[in-house]
Amino acid sequence: ERRGAEAIAFSRDIIETTGTLGLTAHVGVTRGEVFLFPLAGGGRDIAGNPVNIASKLAEDSGLGGVLVESSVLTEPLAAQLAASAEPFRLTISRVELTGYRVPV
Repeated sequence: ERRGAEAIAFSRDIIETTGTLGLTAHVGVTRGEVFLFPLAGGGRDIAGNPVNIASKLAEDSGLGGVLVESSVLTEPLAAQLAASAEPFRLTISRVELTGYRVPV
């Protein structure tokens, strides 16, 4: 629960900070195994299904706020979000995604 709540708080900070710069950020939060790998020119990249899902939520959902996909939800976190956030159910690229939209 703590990590999910920390991820949501961090995501809200990103959206608020970019807003002060006159920019709009969209954030999707999900959970799962990802792969980090080095790039030929230096630096690293990240890939995996959670990256794709979070990207779809952030870029293709049309919703604002922090979109927290159901894989992140523990029972205590789900109960907390149910009291303050809006549930969503979306089909993006023929994949059904559910979770909560946390307003910022």
